[in-house]
Amino acid sequence: MFEFDYTITEKEYIDFNCYHAIHSPAGKKTLLILFLVMPAIFLIQLIFDVSSGSTEYIVGKAVLFAAYSGVWALILKPLMLLSVRVNTLLLKKNGKLPYDSQVELKFDEEFLYEKSSLTEIKMSYAKLERIAVDKAGVYLYHTVMSAFVLPNKVFANEARKYDFLQFIHKKTNLPIVGIL
Repeated sequence: MFEFDYTITEKEYIDFNCYHAIHSPAGKKTLLILFLVMPAIFLIQLIFDVSSGSTEYIVGKAVLFAAYSGVWALILKPLMLLSVRVNTLLLKKNGKLPYDSQVELKFDEEFLYEKSSLTEIKMSYAKLERIAVDKAGVYLYHTVMSAFVLPNKVFANEARKYDFLQFIHKKTNLPIVGIL
């Protein structure tokens, strides 16, 4: 049995959302689509230029478009992470952060329990969809976009974290994403 009583900080909330934005199936799909949008637009422009007979500077345009596409590819991920941070700051400014800072999580043989100031949840381990480990903590996804966030500070040491992950793996039989 494991029990954790802790406070989630704004940084830990942002860390989870950044992880989710980059590593979730939806986040990966969004990154791929955005990655392909800029080169596709440039390719369409080149095809339009060639088909209309405007081939002046076509090689120069192709090189310029390739350079823009390369820069786009380099800044896309940082822009996405910046967007997560800015959205969180805007939510905070409006007083609408979508998480409870004080959390109590308990894990027994049959269920996991989350208790906070606004909610109390009793959930079967079978409801967990994904287990992810990041440098900032452990995320137990119970829906596509929602997870129980366990920052690294809740574990006394790496051995305790490993024991917890083994316990969760045995209860769910889910792979642990982010562990070699």
